[in-house]
Amino acid sequence: MTRDFDLVTVSAPDGAVVIAVEGELDMLTAPELKARLFAVIGVHAPGKIVVDLTDCEFVDSTALAAFVQARNALDGDRVRLALVISSPSILRVFGITQLDHVFAIYPDRASALGSVRPAGDSA
Repeated sequence: MTRDFDLVTVSAPDGAVVIAVEGELDMLTAPELKARLFAVIGVHAPGKIVVDLTDCEFVDSTALAAFVQARNALDGDRVRLALVISSPSILRVFGITQLDHVFAIYPDRASALGSVRPAGDSA
């Protein structure tokens, strides 16, 4: 049984924005993720964005497209995007599509937050 879909956006102490996904990312829910990503990019840049898929149960091609479109919209010199993926099945989708070579993927939120730094940030 699948859980209801939800997106929870929080600010981390270092100014990063975390979007936690709960449920399934498919053709019905991916547009909401895309809208949230673009809203965060528009409001919080420059900075760091972490999408936490720990509680995500499924990812389809529309969700992958939303991630790629968001990444393409980022100013790579000022904004970094990282994904938290702990599910082997979701990680496999990123591997099959070779998006694991495009995105910075971490096993947990703490690792992602610790490694996603804007360019020029030496801390």
